Amino acid sequence: MQSKRINRNFTYSPKLKLQAVKRYLNGQSCSSICEQLKIQDPKRIYVWAKAYQDKGELAFIDQRGKQATGRPKTKFMSLEEEVEYLRAQNLLLKKSIERKRGC
Repeated sequence: MQSKRINRNFTYSPKLKLQAVKRYLNGQSCSSICEQLKIQDPKRIYVWAKAYQDKGELAFIDQRGKQATGRPKTKFMSLEEEVEYLRAQNLLLKKSIERKRGC
């Protein structure tokens, strides 16, 4: 007989997380916070508190996909520096082409 899988993934709002962490930091016990706010796992509060101490309120805002994607832009302080960078790139590409040709 197979047992049924129960979905245990709960999503909590940033407002609820912040409320729980503030109560925890004010000395309220995790079990009482879980009862009052209907949080399933008391360990979540410890995780949220650590994140709050590291990042503040930003820890509870979903930041996935907000960062810049792609290759970072290269900035040069002078034209000479840029020319040197481009020469090194050309040399690297030439060596790569030679390897592919078998020379």
